[in-house]
Amino acid sequence: MKTQFLSLVFLLICASLSAQEVSAKFISENNVVEPSAAVDNGMRWDNTTHDFGSIERGVPKTAEFVVHNSSKEPLIIEEVKSTCGCTAAHHDKGPILPGESSVFTATYNAKNAGAFRKSIKVMTNKTESPILLTVTGTVSE
Repeated sequence: MKTQFLSLVFLLICASLSAQEVSAKFISENNVVEPSAAVDNGMRWDNTTHDFGSIERGVPKTAEFVVHNSSKEPLIIEEVKSTCGCTAAHHDKGPILPGESSVFTATYNAKNAGAFRKSIKVMTNKTESPILLTVTGTVSE
């Protein structure tokens, strides 16, 4: 009986350690670059979040996010992904030359009432992890 109990405890400890390793891998694969880190990589965002406040359902709202290239090399936007179909992201195509800026727009079209938080992931040649642009607010009836 004592042997079975010790075997069970050992098995639970192993399972727990395995779960922590999987969790750590998930977190490291989904890292997001903080805006302050982006400055070190030669780009600066005016803001990375926008709160729409209270908005009406079915009325699209658009936020602007401006990025500045403060490096000596072109800033290339490699990929822009929205977290859902209700948020559309647009940006100027082509490289952002040194000293220049570019505007990203995020348009949210609310279909359901309540609070929301939607994100856009921006991959560039300056960072290994995405920059996260976020829009929030509350949709009224």
